[in-house]
Amino acid sequence: MKQPELSRRISLLQATAINMTDMVGIGPFIVLSIVATTMHGPGFLYAWVAGAVLSFIDAMVWSELGATFPMAGGSYNFLKEGFGPRTGKLMSFLFVWQTMIQAPLVIASAAIGFAHYAGYIVPLGVWGTKAVSGEWYY
Repeated sequence: MKQPELSRRISLLQATAINMTDMVGIGPFIVLSIVATTMHGPGFLYAWVAGAVLSFIDAMVWSELGATFPMAGGSYNFLKEGFGPRTGKLMSFLFVWQTMIQAPLVIASAAIGFAHYAGYIVPLGVWGTKAVSGEWYY
C-alpha cells in the first residue's frame, strides 16, 4: 500500500493570506488615522503606494529565495545559506533571537488594537478595554 504524500504547494489564496498576515498585520488599522492627521490631508497615500510597491518587490525576492532554497525554516535557512557557514549561523541565531522578542510585541499590539476597535461596537470603558486586550498593567 502506497503511503500518502504531502503536496509541497500553496494556492494563491493561501499565499495571499500568509503575506497579508505577515506584512500588513494590524498596523494600518491603528496607524492610518494617526498618519492622516499628522500629514494634514491625503498626502499620506503616497507613502502607502510606495509601501505597496516595496512589498511587491519583497514578495518577489522571497519567492525567489523559496524556489532557490526549498527547505523548511524560511528566513533561518536563507540567512544561513546567504551568509556562508560561519557568519550564516550567527545571523540565523540572531534572527531567531530577534523573533523571540518581537513576536510577542506584535501580538500584544494587535490585541490592544482589537480592543480599541471593539470599543466602537460595544462601549467598554477603560477597564473593559484592558480586559479585552489582556492589558493588565496600571
